[in-house]
Formats: sequence, C-alpha cells, structure tokens
Amino acid sequence: MKLNTALLSIFGVLVGALLISACTNASLAAQPTPTVPPTQAPAAPTQPPEVPTPQPTPAGDVYATGQDAGKTVSLAVGQTLVVTLEGNPTTGYNWYAVETENAVLEQVGEPVFSANTALLGSSGMISLVFRATAHGQQDLALAYERSFEKGVAPLKTFTMTVVVEAPQPTSAAPQATQTVIVSPAEGWKGWSVYTNEAYGFSFQYPPEWKVEDLEDPSFTLAGHAVWLTPDNGSNILLQIAFKRSSETITLGRTGVGSGDLVQNGTVMFLGQEVIRYVLVAQGKDYTVMYRQDGKIQRGNLEFTIDLDYRGLYTDPSALTAGIEANADAIVASVKMIGG
Repeated sequence: MKLNTALLSIFGVLVGALLISACTNASLAAQPTPTVPPTQAPAAPTQPPEVPTPQPTPAGDVYATGQDAGKTVSLAVGQTLVVTLEGNPTTGYNWYAVETENAVLEQVGEPVFSANTALLGSSGMISLVFRATAHGQQDLALAYERSFEKGVAPLKTFTMTVVVEAPQPTSAAPQATQTVIVSPAEGWKGWSVYTNEAYGFSFQYPPEWKVEDLEDPSFTLAGHAVWLTPDNGSNILLQIAFKRSSETITLGRTGVGSGDLVQNGTVMFLGQEVIRYVLVAQGKDYTVMYRQDGKIQRGNLEFTIDLDYRGLYTDPSALTAGIEANADAIVASVKMIGG
C-alpha cells in the first residue's frame, strides 16, 4: 500500500507539472507577437542650400568669367552682361564694380554668391549683372576687396572692355511717311558752322549745342565721327559718322533697343531724301536714325547719322520735339566743300 501511495503521489506531481506547462504555453500563445520596426534607410546627405542666380533680361545676354579678363565684348542697349568670378564672401571679401565716368553700364542688383559645397565657409562663385544703358565704350573694372578696409589694395582685380553698339534699323513694317522736313522755319540764321577739311563737308548747328571731333583711340570710330550735344541735355547725342568708300572701318550699328521702330518723316541730305527711323518705347522717342538703304552714300563718302537719348527707359524724359527738330535741321544743313 505504501508503494502504491508513493507511485500515486509521483504521478500526481507529473500531471500537475504537465498542466502548469500547458497553461503557460497557452498564455504565451494568446499574447500578440511584438512588432519589429522595419529597418530605416540611412538619412540622405544634406544638400547645399539653393542659391538664387541672377535673372538677366532680355534673351541674348552675354556671360563672362575670369578667363575673359582683358577681352572686349559687344552689347546692344538693353542687353545685360553677367560676370561670374571665384570668391568667398565669408572671408569678408567680395567683388565690387569700380566707379567710372561716362559709364554705359549700370549694375543690376547686388552680387550673388553660389557656394561650391554645403560646408560652412566654402568658397564658390560670385555673379554680378550689368545692363547696357547707352551706346559707347567702357572699361569695366571689378575689385575683390573688403568694403571696410579703406586704403588697402584689392586682393584681386578683373577688367574687360565693353562696347555698347548703337542700334541699326530693322526690317519692321514701315509706317506712313510724314511731312518732308527740309530746313528750319527761319533758315540757319545765327547758327555756328562746323567744317571738316579732311573729308570735305560742313554743317550748321545751334550755338547752344556743343561739337566734338571723336578722337579718343579707344573708340572704334575715332577720327570718323562728330558728336553734338545740347548744353541742357547731357543724355542726348547726335553722332555724324563718316568715311571714304575705300576705307574698311564699319559705320553701322549692331541692333536696336526694345520698342517699335517706325518710319516718321524724311530729311533732305545733300539733295536727296533720307528716312527718319524712330525708335518708340512707352510712347516716347528714344532714337532717330537717318538712313537711305542702311547708310547714306554721296560720291565717295558714306555717312550714318544717329540721334540718341542715352538715359534709361524709366527716366521721365526722352527726345523732345525741339531736340528732334534741331537734329533734323543739322542734317539738312550738311554741304560738300572744296570741289
């Protein structure tokens, strides 16, 4: 009996252990399986901030870099020149335009910096934008310096020559020609006389206008042009360009500014009519070009004659009726001399 009792006790212990194990497994099975978070991709490297670049207008702008130092570029009035040079403003240095007299370019906005990398203090490229505002020539000079350091030579310099060509008549549909202008209402009484002995012609001009023979060798028309400006109109220029047919110099213009080019009247020039091509923008006249088949040919001489307002289109003034009438009369007064 004692043996049987012992066996029953052992059997009871085993059954109890089995029941406890079964209950534990059932409890574990009832619990939800823990969710393992998915493996995350490594974070993308930080990209350098997007730096706005200059947006010049209109189309056909000219671009220059450090490799263009010392070169000459040509623009038309209204075009822009974008100069991009190496620099690092975080050092306190930046590129600045050196002021010059009789400038034909104006800077548009401030220099724009684009870093080479996202690293703090990284060097990069600095862009400056300039718009051509008047025809002529300018030596564009830039200096890489600290603005707060006075009397200290620039760390680097950049120079290039910019020629802003005067506009040429386009093939725009001509408008109705108006009254032929022959001479001032009272002739040229009291006007001064200019004479060019070398090329054998003369003309008359109002005494309040200034006359200058273009002799500066930096201009392509040196020795081949006369400039006339009214005393009260520093932004107004009447240019009479000339050459012999045998000379290879080019008198023409490379383009016109924005606006409408229309035919508006004619002027008698050495016995023949020449057409007045007028550039009109925002209801104002900015240029008058006197032409006959693209130029004016008289004997062995060729002429191009242009009246230009050299200021900005945003200026309230432009060519006035009085200025144009005087220019027409100057053109009509041209005479050949010396046979």
